[in-house]
Amino acid sequence: MSDPETIALEYIEQVWNQRKLDFADTVIAPDYVNHSVGYSGPEGIKEDLANIQAVFPDAHWSVEDSFAHGDRVAVRFVFRGTHQGTFMGIPATAKAVVVPAITIFRVAERRIAEEWVNLDFYGMLRQLGVRITPPANLTPAAK
Repeated sequence: MSDPETIALEYIEQVWNQRKLDFADTVIAPDYVNHSVGYSGPEGIKEDLANIQAVFPDAHWSVEDSFAHGDRVAVRFVFRGTHQGTFMGIPATAKAVVVPAITIFRVAERRIAEEWVNLDFYGMLRQLGVRITPPANLTPAAK
């Protein structure tokens, strides 16, 4: 496991899908930062995964596409899970969600050093039955 793309894909499979948390210690840099959700280091990843599992115990990340350029790896994936625990104040609904996302990793010295994630958060909330009303200043004016 040496090229950035292989490292990123193996990380997703081993840590997120197979829940092999010790693998995070070998593939995540000690000074790793997730710029999207604000946690850092392998312990931050383990805590995030534990929180996700408490809400979506059957969580699975399916890689749809990936490519690498230099030390950066882009991965397009789909998160799937069943809402079985309280999430952001939303009681369990037992509804299945399918959430597309894209993440970009930066790999340094054969470890993931940084990550940026963009997922369809509002789409997930809609799937859970949350009604989202845009602020009035975002609604087009009637003519």
